[in-house]
Amino acid sequence: MFFTKEDKSIRYVGRWYEGTATACGSFFEIYFKGDYIKLHFDCKYNRASAPHIWLCLDDGTMTESVTMPYLRLNTAEGEHKLTVIYKGAVEMQHRWYQPLEGKVSLVGYEADEAIEAPKGTKKVIEFVGDSITEGVQVDHENTITNEDPQPNRAYEDDSTATYAWRSAQALGLEPVIMGYGAVGVNVSGCGAVPKATEAYPYCFDGAPISHHPDYVFINHGTNDHFSDKPTYEREYKRLIDIIFSHHPEATVICMKPFGSYHADSFPCVVEDYNRETGRNVHYIDTTGWNEGMTTHPTREGHKILGEKMTEELKKIIQN
Repeated sequence: MFFTKEDKSIRYVGRWYEGTATACGSFFEIYFKGDYIKLHFDCKYNRASAPHIWLCLDDGTMTESVTMPYLRLNTAEGEHKLTVIYKGAVEMQHRWYQPLEGKVSLVGYEADEAIEAPKGTKKVIEFVGDSITEGVQVDHENTITNEDPQPNRAYEDDSTATYAWRSAQALGLEPVIMGYGAVGVNVSGCGAVPKATEAYPYCFDGAPISHHPDYVFINHGTNDHFSDKPTYEREYKRLIDIIFSHHPEATVICMKPFGSYHADSFPCVVEDYNRETGRNVHYIDTTGWNEGMTTHPTREGHKILGEKMTEELKKIIQN
């Protein structure tokens, strides 16, 4: 039997709009019964290298796959949960304006029976950042071509290997990732994604967000090196305002960017914001955390950063 993307057996987590996501790290869970499941994806406009996904049946082993129009998994008879995570994509493929090239777009699935998905019980933390938060080149050795590095990205990138995903998992939180390469608070990035202050309210152009995180974490500044300090600080505060306008009850956490650009703005910009607004935005000083690492940390580098971030977030997070 075929079940559409709107079926109650599917639970979406992250930046989804009508079954489509362009932010790596977005995932969905399907609850079903039977001895198979066949996923249907809209792959129109996807092009090589197509986005990669993780498939995880019943919270077991995660298997990497390329998105394709039809993807079948044979299972043991019984009730199951299939988790599908947007792992990585080619940064330069359009992920904001139609036609969307770097997207995961579920049409529906086939199975014997559908089971209504339970509601999420974990608190949610959203990480807002750039290529580091997206997980670019965590597996930089996964090279399929030396002529153009972009096709390698879907093989090199992994949102679930990042400091963001790791710290959320360690804290028992549900992660929402908004990471797009080259984006800053005042600069647009790869794939025609607008600057963070314009992009935050949307999953992609014309697709408003609908998630409600308990915590929002900001890692922006590395890509804002073309902005002067006053402009950067103004736009950074504006991003915080935009986040509060959508999630007035959320706890907002900022960090000193891993890149050295505008590092001298912290923690002053957060202190100024709190003084001006009467809010209590938190700040994490990451000085020296990524010393000796490449611009895009490796999988092992993200593990180290995730452990450090977990310890700092424990001081703030209330489960």
